[in-house]
Amino acid sequence: MTVLEWFVLSLLGVLYTITGRFPLEVTGPLGIAQMAGQAAAFGFVNLLAFAAVISVFLALFNLFPIPVLDGGHLLIFLYEKVRGRPLEEEKKGIIYLIGIVFIFLLSIFVTYQDVLRIVAGK
Repeated sequence: MTVLEWFVLSLLGVLYTITGRFPLEVTGPLGIAQMAGQAAAFGFVNLLAFAAVISVFLALFNLFPIPVLDGGHLLIFLYEKVRGRPLEEEKKGIIYLIGIVFIFLLSIFVTYQDVLRIVAGK
């Protein structure tokens, strides 16, 4: 598969999850390390393919409209362009703080899910 195909499949997976066609399943650093070990057990080429898939999904995630990510910056730039003037620095700071808190809470949530999955032996 090509990078573009992985990108499209990742995007479809996100869209299907948002629309409820797929269940929400998240994996954090612990789960990714566990899956990398499983991929490595099948050979180096499989480990490289797994790393490529993770890289493509992280690139897609970076484009989400969350304030501290690139997608969030693009959204703020678009808002400023439509508005015709820059957003006040204090408001930008609050928006970025909300984004940082969201990313922090998300990382705690996915790590918690990883621990539960490991403890349950799945």
